[in-house]
Amino acid sequence: TDVALIQLKDAGSLPFLKMGDSERLRVGEWVVAIGNPLGLTSTVTAGIASATGRRDVPLGGEMVYQDFIQTDASINPGNSGGPLIDMRGEVVGINTAISADGQGIGFAIPMTMVQKILPELKENGTVRRSWLGIYVDDVPKALIAQLKLSSSQGALVKGLVPRGPAALAKLREGDIILKLDGARITDATHLTWVAGHMGVGKVVDVELQRGSQRMMTRLKLGALPD
Repeated sequence: TDVALIQLKDAGSLPFLKMGDSERLRVGEWVVAIGNPLGLTSTVTAGIASATGRRDVPLGGEMVYQDFIQTDASINPGNSGGPLIDMRGEVVGINTAISADGQGIGFAIPMTMVQKILPELKENGTVRRSWLGIYVDDVPKALIAQLKLSSSQGALVKGLVPRGPAALAKLREGDIILKLDGARITDATHLTWVAGHMGVGKVVDVELQRGSQRMMTRLKLGALPD
């Protein structure tokens, strides 16, 4: 998630910005990015929130757990770590990446994600991801039509890790996971994101499609292996 938590000792009284609710942010709303692009201290740029919930950004590396705000507020090297601020003056994101092949395509980590991982960073110094123990893919169009599912519904179980949480809960290859703990799953990437931040050891309800049968089961999320 490219976020760190630091503790400042004997720093006195420092000004600060209020953390906003990025889930309230709507596409088309004005946002402001502040940072030091290319060494130009305290640069301010404005634009709109171009998209929310971006999980398909080709950034490479290990950034599998994606849920970005996309903005056309100008972001350049040196903006990373700076705030993305909404019209209420609250921080809704942390600027973190740009598309090298385009212009006006920047990405920020939403504050809802940051707030979810802060307790783990404070307590453990790292983020532990919860884990289903499955290999997943998007549901093929032919199978969607056959089972009369929505075009953006579910993730297909392609394989199971032996003695992983899903295997212990008797999930099978070919199952389609529709909901996890009440959250509607739209595709394989979405399932990875949802399962990854629900919490190690949490017991969750799983709604799935097995052939023509709709089923409910429960499982205990494990910890993603190192």
